[in-house]
Amino acid sequence: MRRAQTGSTRRASQAGVGMVLMMGLGMLVIAMAFVAHRIFDGAVSSSTSHVTYEQALHLAETGIDQTLARLQKNEAYSNAAAFPNGVVAGADEKTWVKDQIAAATPEKGPEGEYVAIKPPNRNVVYGASWIPNKATAKRTRIVKAEYLLSAYNPSHAFLAGGDLLVTGSPVITGAGGNVHSNGELGNNDPALGISGNPTISGNATTAGDLAVSGSPNVGGLLAGSQPAVDVPEIDPLDLWNRNAKLPAYSANWYDLCKEADPALQWSVRSPDGAGPCQGTILASHQTHPSDEYRAFKLSGSTWDVSGNDPSYHGVYYAHEASIKVAGNPGTHGNEWRTTLIASGKGTCAAIVEGDVTVTGNPHMTAYLDGVLIFAGRDAQISGNPNQTFYTGLVAAHEQVIINGNPDMSGAFIAEDICDSNGTGIVKINGNANITYDGSLEVPIGTVIRTTLWLEL
Repeated sequence: MRRAQTGSTRRASQAGVGMVLMMGLGMLVIAMAFVAHRIFDGAVSSSTSHVTYEQALHLAETGIDQTLARLQKNEAYSNAAAFPNGVVAGADEKTWVKDQIAAATPEKGPEGEYVAIKPPNRNVVYGASWIPNKATAKRTRIVKAEYLLSAYNPSHAFLAGGDLLVTGSPVITGAGGNVHSNGELGNNDPALGISGNPTISGNATTAGDLAVSGSPNVGGLLAGSQPAVDVPEIDPLDLWNRNAKLPAYSANWYDLCKEADPALQWSVRSPDGAGPCQGTILASHQTHPSDEYRAFKLSGSTWDVSGNDPSYHGVYYAHEASIKVAGNPGTHGNEWRTTLIASGKGTCAAIVEGDVTVTGNPHMTAYLDGVLIFAGRDAQISGNPNQTFYTGLVAAHEQVIINGNPDMSGAFIAEDICDSNGTGIVKINGNANITYDGSLEVPIGTVIRTTLWLEL
């Protein structure tokens, strides 16, 4: 016969069940906490891994970006052995890259260390990174970037980095017959704007204010408050570094130098030295007592060209000096093939020399890849109709000023970085005839286009 439970017995039984339930619930909570901890650890680990991965990629890309920037200044830059013949891609490429990277000294970045490798015989840059450092790397990445170099293609017949005045009756035509100012063609200064009766077949635009008077004939957009246009740096030394020693130019490249040695007084040198006016002396006062060489003669700090002989073809680089063409070399069909480069001394707004001035009536065509005149300070052009003709790019670090009535086939760029000698604003003044078909490609402001990016 089953004994009936008393109240105390029932309470003890219920307490035992409760304890079991509590223990089970506690175990469940512990299990859930353990699972949550594992999930949290996994999330933290995954997040840390993702961050480290992004940091490693960022560092590798930093090395590539720095190398591409160096290549924009010096297309011949390299810092590794030549890429082996016959090796294109795959395991052999990875082995070669790893060997080069292993031998390289890394640079320190904010998250770790990195290095970039550029072989001299391929348009490719390899970037590698280590987190936290090369010696104790927890994460390593190797990235490959292939690139193409593109010459600068002016999009405007006349491009000014600052303010611009167009006055008189110039005619600017052709497929690239555009005019643009990153400053003002503007109404804040009555000296700025478009006045007179200019003819512009393309656009006449400015990033600032626009002031128009007279009767301009503009075939395209005539407007202010337009987007700024990138203006390349006009740096004569950079042009020297890029081109002076190239086989296509070195034999006909002449550095025009003012000498401290009183016996030499002046010299004309080849570009086989470490920099301008450090190469082999071709002529000086000692060898040419007339003080003239290839129609150039030093007067103070200006190299004058006063003759009419168009046979002295070549590139002339006036180092920390100016050039003035007062003669009439060349005729239609027998142009003087030349590039005139003048480098200034000092920095804005205290640059001394670096001007190229043409006051005669020459017929000139570019010798160096479309570059006709390249001034470290100002370029000032004048001339008469049917007597003066220029073909190529005319560019200045500061101002370009056109007076008179020259004929021009090509483009003008005024960086307008400052105004060291008080020549004022960039100006087209007179009845110049400028034709630009938009086809110039010149070795300044090289554009690097990345054509391949991948992780090895």
